[in-house]
Amino acid sequence: LSPSRRTVLSAATLAPAAWAARARAEPPFWQSDNFWDPMVKMEIKSKTPISPEEAKTLINDATETVSRLYFDAYGNGFSKAKWAKATQAALAKDFKYREDIYGELSSMISNANVDRYTYFLRPEEINDMVKFDVSGIGLNLVFKEEFNRRAFQPVSDALGPVAEDDVVLVAVVKDSPAEAAGMRIGDVLAEVDGQPTRGMEPFQVMSLMQSNGTDSPKDINIRYRRGADGSEQSVAIPRPVALKAKEPVSTSLKVEGGTKKGYISLTEFNSKSPGAVKAAVESLDAQGAQEYVLDLRGNPGGLAQDAVQIAGLFLGSDAPVTYTVSNEGELLERMGSGTPPITDKPLVVRVNFATASASEILAAALRDNCRAPLVGTKTFGKAVIQGIYQFSDGSGIKLTIGKYLTPLKRDINQKGIEPDFFILPSREQAQQTIGKVCTDALAAVGTNA
Repeated sequence: LSPSRRTVLSAATLAPAAWAARARAEPPFWQSDNFWDPMVKMEIKSKTPISPEEAKTLINDATETVSRLYFDAYGNGFSKAKWAKATQAALAKDFKYREDIYGELSSMISNANVDRYTYFLRPEEINDMVKFDVSGIGLNLVFKEEFNRRAFQPVSDALGPVAEDDVVLVAVVKDSPAEAAGMRIGDVLAEVDGQPTRGMEPFQVMSLMQSNGTDSPKDINIRYRRGADGSEQSVAIPRPVALKAKEPVSTSLKVEGGTKKGYISLTEFNSKSPGAVKAAVESLDAQGAQEYVLDLRGNPGGLAQDAVQIAGLFLGSDAPVTYTVSNEGELLERMGSGTPPITDKPLVVRVNFATASASEILAAALRDNCRAPLVGTKTFGKAVIQGIYQFSDGSGIKLTIGKYLTPLKRDINQKGIEPDFFILPSREQAQQTIGKVCTDALAAVGTNA
């Protein structure tokens, strides 16, 4: 308890005359061990002590993360010089408890002119944000390129070659089976249950770890290369019984004007989304669907890598899905899945004001690549890149580290995407519009060449 709070509590306990008498005769009552010990002990018990060295490390890690990676996508006026001064002020303080540092870092970030999507996360908050993964054992996987773009320490080839289509652990959930088995961020997967993982999509690799019923082996056998030293490792992790993720896709087949239309509604992006969309297209195709409607209305977004994988299902190899602008101003091209599209049948995409983030990336990719017109109302306009960076004690920071541009390098952040139609068009109208998009795209490429 602070001295000011103690004084307030004591003054409220004693009448003025009694307070004056006690002050003359003995130390103030609020200094009495008999009165304050239980309260002090209660407060200390509710906090976690921290050493000066660990306190300084945590502050340095957090402030360096923001200084090096934060991207001012909204033009709020973030200043590295002011952030450095705030860091020095925090380092000069004497922190005895971990919770006090958490409060200090939260305050520093909220007062640093950052956007509303950037904030400090306590260990329990970061676990809530990353606890679900389609593997069921606490792994989140990405390709090498994605890992190198998001991680402090890129995957190194010095300890052995790592291909661009190798799958790397980008996050390991705290207290998960994967962490207990010794798997760490930066480890490169080689095999799951004897199947080589090189060249497989991350969601396909994680799907191998799921239970398919009574026929699934009891354990998941994983072989991987340790990112830290290049050593070959093998682990056996109990296979999860069931997944808890919400099913993100629903489908229907309708006959309209003599044409069979396959409707695919994607309500959110989670680790099941790419596989669910692929299965939906295959199922509707088997039922004779002649064209498709992909419904992204009300989809708030999610992992951008899932949007890239789904775009690849409709675009195929080497189609640009999005470009990224980083804190250093570097422009990076994000590519499709590297495989042929699973369907080339006519496609339209439905959007509205609540279509945001990853769903906007997907919609823009399909339109800019001349694959599908957009139908509905203008989208939300959130196209920033965000990452969650976890520190050694389990706390972390969620922050904006860049922004996405469409394949035609249009900046849709805070602007949204204007659709081509308000209501579903005929096939002829859709084809005419997408033809114009192609013409405009070629003209834009010629202008920028």
